[in-house]
Amino acid sequence: TISELAVKENLEYLGNVGPANIYGFNYIGDDRPQVGMIASDVETWCPEAIKVKDGMRHVNYGAALDKALTFQS
Repeated sequence: TISELAVKENLEYLGNVGPANIYGFNYIGDDRPQVGMIASDVETWCPEAIKVKDGMRHVNYGAALDKALTFQS
């Protein structure tokens, strides 16, 4: 899933898991509600969870959440 801020709108902070900020949002042009992270945030504390495809950053949520949980301990 594309995790660039530029393709999201109606961001609402929902909480966090360690350093992982979780947001509610929808993609521009799509009214369906989504929940997720923002790639630029994740990149600061877990760059290995970021992949770039077609110029857009994607978050590997499994890797990001695994790392975020290590901050909770």
